[in-house]
Amino acid sequence: MFEDSRNCNVSTDKALVALEGVDDLVVVATQDAVLVSRQKDANGLKRLVAKLKTVAPEVTENHLRVHRPWGAYQSVDIGERYQVKRITVKAASGFRCKSITIAPNTGSWCAVPHA
Repeated sequence: MFEDSRNCNVSTDKALVALEGVDDLVVVATQDAVLVSRQKDANGLKRLVAKLKTVAPEVTENHLRVHRPWGAYQSVDIGERYQVKRITVKAASGFRCKSITIAPNTGSWCAVPHA
């Protein structure tokens, strides 16, 4: 959504991005990060990514969604002794489970894929 803004490009996964009173911006919003830059400063964007790699490498290396040949998974919650992941399996990917554990009275389940 733009209001009194010109020459702006926005790319977003799900979040609504609203711009008001700005010109010549690029905005990229994903589930784990938001990038805002001037359109005409491509070198500035390259410098920012290079700085991020040195200051916070996990931001550029570790992503919320991890892709595998059989599909992808995304960490939903991480605790001291547990981790919850959302698993998306490609149709006809040959994905097989080594074991499935179902927690009593909760409806929760855990699948351990074959390597």
